[in-house]
Amino acid sequence: MNKLKNSRFMIFLRGLIMENPVLVLVLGTCPTLAQTGSVISAVGMGLAATAVLVCSNAAISALRKVIPDTVRIPCYIVIIAGFVSVVQMLLHAFLPDLYDMMGVYLALIVVNCIILGRAEMFARKNPVLDSMLDGLGMGLGFLLALFAMATVREVFGNGTFAGIAIPFLKDYHIPILTQAPGGFLVFGLLIALMNKLREKQGGVMKKDFSCESCPSAALCGKTSCSEVTEIAEEAGESAEKGGRTMTFKSLILILMSGVLINNYVLQKFLGICPFLGVSKKFDQASGMGIAVTFVMLCATAVTYPLQTFVLAPLKVEYLQTIVFILVIAALVQFVELVLKKFIPALHKSLGVYLPLITTNCAVLGVAINNVTDGYNFVESMFSSLGVGLGFLFAMVLFAGVRSRIENCPSPKPFRGLPVTLIAAAIVSLAFYGFSGIVETILK
Repeated sequence: MNKLKNSRFMIFLRGLIMENPVLVLVLGTCPTLAQTGSVISAVGMGLAATAVLVCSNAAISALRKVIPDTVRIPCYIVIIAGFVSVVQMLLHAFLPDLYDMMGVYLALIVVNCIILGRAEMFARKNPVLDSMLDGLGMGLGFLLALFAMATVREVFGNGTFAGIAIPFLKDYHIPILTQAPGGFLVFGLLIALMNKLREKQGGVMKKDFSCESCPSAALCGKTSCSEVTEIAEEAGESAEKGGRTMTFKSLILILMSGVLINNYVLQKFLGICPFLGVSKKFDQASGMGIAVTFVMLCATAVTYPLQTFVLAPLKVEYLQTIVFILVIAALVQFVELVLKKFIPALHKSLGVYLPLITTNCAVLGVAINNVTDGYNFVESMFSSLGVGLGFLFAMVLFAGVRSRIENCPSPKPFRGLPVTLIAAAIVSLAFYGFSGIVETILK
């Protein structure tokens, strides 16, 4: 009995410390970067993800003997999406301010690779109680990592802690830390610190961001905010419901906002996993960017009519997350089949990341944001095109940057992912200059 208790305690402790999903396994990077600008949003995201992790692990473990192996991934996605929808409704009803603060990232818990990874790697192979402990440990580990990173960013970036002003930091904070470049920078420094600590303890440092060590890699079936600028606000305001006039200029504003100003990767932290994983080579980066852009356009073309003519009239908008993710999964499967048949070289080079477009939060994020922003069909298509081209632009640009930094000497703890994240911080900072350029051109 004591041995069993110790075993279960180790299951819980593993996710909390030894295999911390963020600082050791480097999973869940999108919400880690996006929701750590403030302690309150970080804690909210951590608790929401923990609740979904525990519940989905328990459900998948209980159903593990009746879920057919060939369709287990779609089943997992539906189960997780169901719990995410419940969490959304509870927060919207009882904590509306936190719900608004978390925005689209709350719905995107459904594609969090930590949750999908634990379902595949642990819950489907272990009893319910063990699976719940695994989910609790991983969830609290995720929460602690977010809390640590948010504390650094808010205290030194805003001079506050959980919204409470710190007098002696009032005039000495560094605002950029709470924005997109600061997210990349602080995350890179924390990973470097973890590498240094593990090096002293004789641990093996993570050499690079790769699917080979990611639990959610099995999901594909292989073995192997920032603040919105004035120009973006103008584009968003032109899409408000009621009395809206769609002009060519407004469409160009929406398009260029997605490409440059509100770039989903470098400003909104969506699609970070493929951004870090497939940006090593130009051909892979461009191929992934084109594939994601195509899936975004197709997903928008399908999800917009579903939202407008099915979900909204029937007043079942709470099914939006489930419906959208299933549509995206089907489209990704179609793209994979086409590439495998007609462009096998590209299909092979993209490898594990192609089927994982299903869990690319940028694809689901743009579909949800188009509805939230009140865009009509044409504006939604322009928005998706802009976001897709922005993703492609960021991928290709960063492929060039990485080809340089990989050949440059750097301190051992910074090698691999830390120096990549710091380079991403510099590239993200450079994108701030585009807002003034675009605004001047389109006056």
